[in-house]
Amino acid sequence: MSGEDQLQLVHQNLPKWMPSTVIHYRYVSLVLLLNLPGNAVIGDGGGLALIAGFSGLYAPRSTVLAWALAISPVPIIVYFLDFNPLGRPSRE
Repeated sequence: MSGEDQLQLVHQNLPKWMPSTVIHYRYVSLVLLLNLPGNAVIGDGGGLALIAGFSGLYAPRSTVLAWALAISPVPIIVYFLDFNPLGRPSRE
C-alpha cells in the first residue's frame, strides 16, 4: 500500500471528533504527543517512535528533524540560561 493510500485509509477511519488536520500535520501531531505530559501512558518516546516507524507514514529524516525540534528547548535552556536543575554550583 502506498503512502497516499495509507493516509486515505487513516483519514477514513478517524473518529468523528478528531479533525483531519491531524493527518495533514502529522509531524506536528507527533511532536505534540512527545511533549504531552503523561505520554508514558501512550508508549513514551520510544513507543511513539516505534509505532510511527512501523506505520510507514513518516519519513525517517523528517521524523528525526521533528524530534530534534521537539527536544531542543530543554538543552537550550540548560546551556544558555545556565539553569541548574540539580542545584550544583554553576560553571563559573
